[in-house]
Formats: sequence, C-alpha cells, structure tokens
Amino acid sequence: MRRRGTLEHRRSLRVLAGIPVSLRIGQTPPEHAVTAVVNRHGALLLSPIEYQEGTTLSMRNELTAEATNCRVTWIGSTESGTVHKLGVEFVDAAPTFWGKAYEDAVKAATQGKSHTPNPQKSNPTG
Repeated sequence: MRRRGTLEHRRSLRVLAGIPVSLRIGQTPPEHAVTAVVNRHGALLLSPIEYQEGTTLSMRNELTAEATNCRVTWIGSTESGTVHKLGVEFVDAAPTFWGKAYEDAVKAATQGKSHTPNPQKSNPTG
C-alpha cells in the first residue's frame, strides 16, 4: 500500500456496502458472507470461514447473481470468535460486479455528497 503523508492512494474509491455474497472453493458448498467495504478491484468481507491468504475463491454477488474469481490478499481480526475479516481482490477485472449501488455511491462521492448505498432496499420511498 502506498502512502503519501496521511492519505492512502488506491486504484478506486472504497464504498461502505453490506452486499450479501457466497464464497466457494471449487465444487465445495458455498459459504455465505457479506461485504463491509467494496471497490472496483475487490472488497473487505465478513466471513464465517477464515480462508488462507492466497486462496482463490469463486465469489457470487447474491443481489445480481454475477460471479467472479477473487484472491484472499489480507486476513484481519476475528470478531466475536466467528466472523473473519478478509481482504479480497478480483483475479480479473470485474467493473460491474457490485452493480448500480456502487456506481451511484462513486458518483455521489465524486460530486462531494456523502452516500452509503443500501443495495438491499428496493423501494426508495420505503
């Protein structure tokens, strides 16, 4: 990770988003997880399984049904003894993987508006 002063320079904007995903290795049964933060290159996941760094997973976005391969690049702390923080990056570019909620959040952020997407809310009037 490159740093200049106190600012981190990243390839794409990170957005807080709780998107349900399923993870699997090969033909194993999928494990359900959720994102905490997403960007165009990967995510910070909250997973019931602690995968080893370097593990390649098939990740499916449960909201869009899109799937892509990702690699575990970082293992963080364990919360409540059952939720593991994992940093993953896409193996191949997947610019539309997170769907419209991510693009809307990026647009709002670059226009100086604060926006935390709630991709599970389908009716904006509530």
